Amino acid sequence: MRADPQTSDASVRRPAAARGLTLRSFVVCLFSLLLMGIWIEYEELYNTYGGPLAENAPPNSAVGVICALLGISALLYLIRRSLRLVAAELVVIYSALLLAAPLMTQGMWHRLFGLIAAIPHHQDFVSYDSLPPLLWPHGRNLVENGRFRDGLAGFEHEGGGSVTWRDIDRRDKGVWKSPVLNNDGDPQARATLVLTIPRRDAQGKELLVPGEPYLFSLLVKAEEFAQGSSCLVTAQADDGFAAPIVISPESTKPTFGMPEGFRRIGINPLTIPKELKERLVLRITLTGTGTLALQDVQLFSMEAVESAFTGRQMVTAGKLESLGAHERNSTVVKPDRMFSLAGLKYLATGFIPMAQWGRPLLAWGALVAALFVGLLGLNVLMRKQWVEHERFTFPLNILPKALFAETTDAEGRTALPIFRNRIMWLGFAIMLPVALLKGIHAYYPAVPGPTSANIDFAAYVTSPLAKAYLQDVGIGVSINVGLSFSLLAIVLLIETDVLFSLWFTFLLFRLWNLFGLMFHFKRFHGYPWEHQQTMGAFIAYALVAVFMARRHLGKVMRTVFGRRDAGLEQRDEVVSYRTAFMMVALSLILLTSWSIWTGMGARAGLLFFGYILLCGFVASRIRAECGAPIGYLTPYFGMQFVAAMGGMAVFKSTGMLVATICSGFMCTVCFLLIAPAQVEMMELGRHFNVRPRDVGAGLTLGLLGGVLIGGFVVLCWLYGFGAGNLKTTWPYDQNWYFSEFRGEVNSADRAFQAGTLGRTPETQALNVLKNPNAKGLGIGAAITFALALLRSRFVWFPIHPLGYVLSFTFFMKGVWFIMFIAWLARNLVLKIGGARSIRHGLVPFAIGMFLACIASIVIFDVVGIILRSQGIVDIYSRMP
Repeated sequence: MRADPQTSDASVRRPAAARGLTLRSFVVCLFSLLLMGIWIEYEELYNTYGGPLAENAPPNSAVGVICALLGISALLYLIRRSLRLVAAELVVIYSALLLAAPLMTQGMWHRLFGLIAAIPHHQDFVSYDSLPPLLWPHGRNLVENGRFRDGLAGFEHEGGGSVTWRDIDRRDKGVWKSPVLNNDGDPQARATLVLTIPRRDAQGKELLVPGEPYLFSLLVKAEEFAQGSSCLVTAQADDGFAAPIVISPESTKPTFGMPEGFRRIGINPLTIPKELKERLVLRITLTGTGTLALQDVQLFSMEAVESAFTGRQMVTAGKLESLGAHERNSTVVKPDRMFSLAGLKYLATGFIPMAQWGRPLLAWGALVAALFVGLLGLNVLMRKQWVEHERFTFPLNILPKALFAETTDAEGRTALPIFRNRIMWLGFAIMLPVALLKGIHAYYPAVPGPTSANIDFAAYVTSPLAKAYLQDVGIGVSINVGLSFSLLAIVLLIETDVLFSLWFTFLLFRLWNLFGLMFHFKRFHGYPWEHQQTMGAFIAYALVAVFMARRHLGKVMRTVFGRRDAGLEQRDEVVSYRTAFMMVALSLILLTSWSIWTGMGARAGLLFFGYILLCGFVASRIRAECGAPIGYLTPYFGMQFVAAMGGMAVFKSTGMLVATICSGFMCTVCFLLIAPAQVEMMELGRHFNVRPRDVGAGLTLGLLGGVLIGGFVVLCWLYGFGAGNLKTTWPYDQNWYFSEFRGEVNSADRAFQAGTLGRTPETQALNVLKNPNAKGLGIGAAITFALALLRSRFVWFPIHPLGYVLSFTFFMKGVWFIMFIAWLARNLVLKIGGARSIRHGLVPFAIGMFLACIASIVIFDVVGIILRSQGIVDIYSRMP
C-alpha cells in the first residue's frame, strides 16, 4: 500500500508517543487534586482571602504541588530509577491540576454555594419561584399533595366558610386546580385548611427533626381583601400552642412573573420546635372578607443550606443514644470504627448532607461538563492554526517545559537541567528573601520590606483632568494584588512587543475617561460603557480569529465531512477533527437540553451559554498569543450581555435568574481559564510527545477533580466550621449579587402592567442607539474590527486589537504596571546581551523568581499553622 506523501516522512521519523496515563500517574493525580483542594481552601478560606493560590496562571497551587511531586520523584529515583515520574506522566498530572484549580476557587465553588443559597436563605420569595428547584440543595417536599392534584387529600377543612375550586392557567406550568377559601360574609368564620405532618414516616424514618431548619411556603391569590383580612399560617407542635409563622394582609395582583395573580409567601428557616414528639400541625387560614386561592404548598428540610452557615456537630455512633431526642439536630454521626464500610462512607461524605446535594451536583456538574466539551472541541479545531500558522508562543508553557525537561548522561542517569541552572538559582536566591520580607513586614511593620498595598495614581494628582485620566490607573488596583513578584515573574516570560502593546493600549484608552470630563460625554447613560465595550470586543475578536483561520477551518471542514484531499495531519490532536466538530455540536445540544430541563428556556440558554463558549474561545486565543498571568481577563458582568440581548422580555424571569447565577461564577474571575488550560496542555503534550488521548484524559480528570473533589473539600469546610466562622465569609453571603435582578423584576412588573414590556428602545435587543448595553457592545465590536483591519493593512500600525480587547478588563487594570516593568526589564536585557540573554538568562531567572514565590507561600503557611496552634489567628496570606 502506498503511503501518503504528505505525511509518511513525518510519521516515519517521529518516535512513538509516550504514555502519560498510567496506573501510577492516575493514583498520583487523584492524590494531587485532593492535596491541592485542601491547600486552596486552607489558604483562601480558613486564613484570609489574599492568596490567591488558584486564580493566577500558572496557578500557585498547581505549581506548588508539581514541585512537591518532583521532589518526591527525585527521592524515589535515588532508591530505584524506575520509581520516578517521567515527563509524560507529569504532563498528564499537571493538565489535571491546571484545569481543576480555577474550579476549586472563585471559578466555581467559592461562589456557587453563596449564589444558589442566597434567595431561599434570605426569604426572597418574589425571586424564589424563578429559582429552579433542582439547582439548589434541599430536602423533598413533605406535603405530598401540595399542588392539590388529589383534591384536599392530606388537608382538612375547619373554621367555617367554604372551599371551592378554580382552574388557574399557569401557562408553561399547566392548568392548576386550586382550592379557594371564602368566609361567605360570616364575620365569625375563619375558613382554614389544616395540614398535619408526622414526625416519622411509616418505616420509622424521621421526617421532622426537632431543632433543624425547614422552609415553608405557598402560593396565594388574595382578592377583594379589606381592612382586617389576611392570610394567616400557624404552626403547632402536637397539642401545644399554635404560633403564627406567616401573615399576609395584602391583595395580590398580576405581575410579569406571575401573570395569573399569585404571590409566594413563606418563612425560612422554620425551626421545628424541640418539644415536637409526634406531629406538626400547619393551619392556613383566611380571616375577614375576600377570597384566598392556594397552590403549591411546600415544607422541606433546609439543612443543606442553613447548617452551612452555622456548621454541623459531630457525634460518634456509640454516643448517639446518649443524646436526647431533641438534641440531634444538625448532627453528623461518625462510625465508632473508621476501618469499615461505614467509615469509608463517612470519609467520602464527611459533614455533607449528600441526600440534599445529589440533584444540584448533578445539574451543575452536567452544565460545566457540557461547556468543557464544547470548549475542548473548539480548541482542537483551532490548535494547529494557532501553533503552525499564527505561531503563537504559549508563554505560560515556558514554566512547565523547563520543569519537565530531562537530560540523560552516558551512564543513563536522568536529570532535570532547570535545577542545575545557576541563573535559575540566582533568581531563586534573590527573590526568596524579598518575598519573605513581604510577609515579615506584614507581621512586623517596623521591619522595612515590600508591601502588598495597592497604589492609586489618581490620589497623587490634583487636576480634575489628570484625576479623570488616572481613574483605575495604579499598581494592583481592581484585583487587590499590589506589586506582585509572582505575577512579575510570569509576565517576564511574555514577548517584549506584546507587553508594549498591552500596557500602551491600556493607557491610550484611558482617554475615554478624560474625554468624558472634557466634552461632557458622561451625560450619556452608561458612558464610557467599559465592560460593554469589552463584551463587544470579545465577540468581534472571536469573529476576527475565525476569519484569520478561514483557510485552516476550510480544510478542517473538508476533513470532517470525509474529503481525503484536506491534507491535515491529526496525529497531535486529542480527538479527531470530526469528533471535535461533533463535540461542539453535542455541547450546544446539551446546553439547550439543560436549559429546557431547568426551566431557563432554550432561547435564553443558547444565547447565554453560546456567549460563554465564545468568551472561552477568545480566552484560549489570548493565553496562546500573549499569556495572561491571572484571571479577570474575560468580560466581568455577564448580565450586561443579557440586557443587550433584550433582558427580561427575551430571557423571562427564570432565564434571567439562572443567567444571573451562572454569570456570578462563570464571568467574574477564572471559570473560563479552563478553556486556555485545554489548548495549553494539548500543546505541552505535543512538545513532550505525549499520547494526545492521555492529555485529554488528564484534562478530564481535572474537570472531575475540580467539580467533585473541589466541591467535597469546600463543603467539608463549610459544614465542619460554618461559613460564618471562616476568615473569608463574603463568597457565602451573596444576596447583594441579585440586586440587579430584583431591579429588573420590578421594572418588568411595571412595564407588564403598563403594556410596554420590551417596547421601550432602552430595553430592546441590540438597539445600539438607545439600549446602553447594546451601544457599548456595538462600540467595542466596531473598534476591534477597525483595529484588526488597520493592523492587517499597515504593518507599521502600532496598536494590536488584543490590547483593546483587554484594555477595560480588571485584568489589565491590575497588571498593566507589572507589564510595564517587565517590558523595561526585557528591553534592558535585550540591549545588553541580545536575544540569547533573554532565552538563557532572563527566562531561567524569572522561573527561579516564581519558584521562590511558591516557596515563600509554603513557608508562611507552615508559620501560620504554628501560630494558630498558639492561638494567633491573624495570619499573613498574600500573593508574594
